[in-house]
Amino acid sequence: MCFLESSGKKSSFLREVAAALSLKNIQVFQERLGKNPPRHLGRFEQVVTRATLPPAEAASLLLPLLEPGGRLLLMTGAGKETGVEGPLPEGALPGRRFRFLLPLGMGTREIREIRVP
Repeated sequence: MCFLESSGKKSSFLREVAAALSLKNIQVFQERLGKNPPRHLGRFEQVVTRATLPPAEAASLLLPLLEPGGRLLLMTGAGKETGVEGPLPEGALPGRRFRFLLPLGMGTREIREIRVP
């Protein structure tokens, strides 16, 4: 499992938790996802992201990290950017959508699945 986190504090926390729980095969990279996906990360069956970027931008940055047949699970926030705006990147297929309520009346979120053949 690979974690990509731009915050040094959060990266350190993830490393500490992995060590404390004796989790194996955990890699934590402290870096920000840019226009060119980091090739040293490899390719994955699944990529999961929380609402960190507008959905269309997140999809275009993260889909190149997927293996053929992989899927992106993209959480969208409660603001204007609630769906994948604009066309999906070439070869991407829309998948399922799951909307849920946050506790304490904190709004709704949606998880969108985007697949690559």
